[in-house]
This record gives sequence, structure tokens and C-alpha cells, in this order.
Amino acid sequence: MDPVEASLAVLDQWYATLDLYGDEPECFDHRTAVIGPLQLAAVRRILPNSWGLIVASRCDEGVSLKTVRRSKRNRNVLLVPNRVAL
Repeated sequence: MDPVEASLAVLDQWYATLDLYGDEPECFDHRTAVIGPLQLAAVRRILPNSWGLIVASRCDEGVSLKTVRRSKRNRNVLLVPNRVAL
């Protein structure tokens, strides 16, 4: 699979994820997508601004992670108080 085909496959997965969870799912307090550099422009267009974005790139040491956008707290999340079982 060439890089363009791989990028399109990743974008298809993102569309499916957004369809499954919606733009503002109530089960995640923060959401961050870790993507390759080729997907950045397209993923920026489809993900809500509340999602964080990290770009993973190859480097001499292995993988470099660069934060492009920090996630924002999801105000729709259903908070459940911590309970300790006795």
C-alpha cells in the first residue's frame, strides 16, 4: 500500500470512528488523535476543535511525537463519582 492509499485508509477509519462515537461522545473526557504527517491536513478538517492532535514521525531515535493541538475537556462527559468498595 503506497502512502496515499494508507492515508485514505486512515481517513476512512476516522470517519467510521466519528460515526460510531459522534462529535462529542459522553464517554471520553479528553480525545487526542495520533496521526502521521500525511494525514494532518485532512484530519484537521474532519475532527472537532476539541480533539487534540499529535503527529508521529520517524526519526533516528525511532518515533518523534509533536503536539499540534491540545485537547479540550469534553463538557458533555458523564461524570461518575469515585466509589471505594469496602
